[in-house]
Parts: sequence; structure tokens; C-alpha cells
Amino acid sequence: MKISIEYTDSKEIEVLIRGGATNPEVLQIISALHALNAKTTNENQIIGTHNEATYILDLDTILFFESEGEIVSAVTSENRYRVKQRLYEINELVGETKFIQISKWCIANIKKIEKVELGINATMTVFFKDTNYRQVLTRSYMKHFKTKVLGG
Repeated sequence: MKISIEYTDSKEIEVLIRGGATNPEVLQIISALHALNAKTTNENQIIGTHNEATYILDLDTILFFESEGEIVSAVTSENRYRVKQRLYEINELVGETKFIQISKWCIANIKKIEKVELGINATMTVFFKDTNYRQVLTRSYMKHFKTKVLGG
């Protein structure tokens, strides 16, 4: 393993890892960095920005995380907050105890799901409690969703 360090005046720390995606050392380093990052914020919280202000969001208040191109948002019943993490990083961070991936672009809070309706072409629509928000549950995530959330 080769380690290079570059000191800058930036207050933000940037870590770049070069290596194979399945290399055990790379996976171990990523895991350690996630653990370190979780220690800096409560593991039940995530940092989001809205209107140029930064907020600490409790995961329990988030309806779903949504990816639109390069932008990942945490959506609550009140606002949409931009988060720095990629969707796969959020998936690793939140785990599968409170959230579940329902499409390539969306991770939903299980406790915030009100109902699920069957739609056209064997798709399902997930509706969220006390809001008008809804997301499509795509076929590739349906079996896991049915097992985990619907118990069947």
C-alpha cells in the first residue's frame, strides 16, 4: 500500500482512494473512514444544506433520500436538503434497520411509509405519511421490499 499526503489550507479533508473496488484493503479503509465520519456526527444524524444554511438532520425526520443526477437530497415533510454523500454511501450509513432502497435513485424511511399501491406495468407506488410525497418502487427492489416491509 502506498500512502501520499498533501497538506493544503482547506478546512475540509478530502480522501482519495485508488484501488480495486473488491480489494479487501480498499473495503477495510472505506469502512474505517465511514466509522470515523460517524464519530464526528451522531450516527442518527446527517448534515444537509438548504438555502445556503447548514442543518443537522435527525434520520427519523427524513422521509427519503433521493438522487437526481449528481445531487442527493434528504427530503423531510418540510424541506428538501442537499447532502454531500452519494446514495450508496447513505445506504451504508443508515443501514437496513430504518431505511430501504426502493429504486436506483431512492432510499425510503420504513417508518414513514403510509401505504403502497400497485400501479401500471407491475410497478408499485410508495406513499409517505402526512405528506403528498410518493416514490416509485421499481421491480428490481420489489422482492426485498415485500420481504422486509410487507412481511411476505
